[in-house]
Amino acid sequence: MIIPPQNKSWMSAIGSQLPFFLTIAYLVPIWAGLRIVQQGLIGDERAVMSAIFIFGGAALLFFLVTFTHEMGHAIAAWSARHKVHFICVGSWGMSPAQRKLTRMKNSPDREYAGFVAQSARWGGWTKSGAIWVSAGGAAATAFCAAIIYFASSFSPSIAVGIQLIALAFLIDAVVNLIPLIWGGRSASDGLHILQYMAGYQPKPDDWAAMRLRYVPANMPLTDDQEWAQIASGVGPFIAKGPMRDLVAREAARRGDAAVLKRL
Repeated sequence: MIIPPQNKSWMSAIGSQLPFFLTIAYLVPIWAGLRIVQQGLIGDERAVMSAIFIFGGAALLFFLVTFTHEMGHAIAAWSARHKVHFICVGSWGMSPAQRKLTRMKNSPDREYAGFVAQSARWGGWTKSGAIWVSAGGAAATAFCAAIIYFASSFSPSIAVGIQLIALAFLIDAVVNLIPLIWGGRSASDGLHILQYMAGYQPKPDDWAAMRLRYVPANMPLTDDQEWAQIASGVGPFIAKGPMRDLVAREAARRGDAAVLKRL
């Protein structure tokens, strides 16, 4: 969920430059770790295989850090009974409802290297749930860092290399909890958490805009329970905007003439 507009500050000044340094912060321990592992497993005599191992492994691990982070958000959202509309890593994403890959060129919800588009059930938003979803990405990468670090004890000869790889996952967890603005209205998980702790909660139009943006036209925007709650409160003076658009689209899809008449 995007945050409300922010004033230009140190958060945006640092955040706008951080992606470059963050990429380096990931890749340095990954490359160093893979180099140590490569020397221990392959050696320097097989140059081509060593190069493939280091550069291919770096690309794979960089993807895995991002994938783990975003799946952490998604799993946290599902555990909080939120609806997950889209999971994006890099330029590709998937709608869990459709189960097909989609190329995502631009999105107002994009953060550093991916994002999870999710929303609480209508009337089911809670501060604790929102904080848990925001913290889920860092929790997932920190958990993976702990597992990888523990696994290093089983291979003493390359333990340092594996520990450096674990460090890359830990860096993701730590950096994403720093309150920063990446750019525009896209923010770090830490800033989301601070916003929610300070009392911010999404408005109905924010909730509706999220669903309109990611739920395909041929699919339900709400489930039956949500629709019953929404439809009972629809009046003739509902303001123009995303919420009205959502109600009109869902009422038309459901053939709810009573709600359409009240709009």
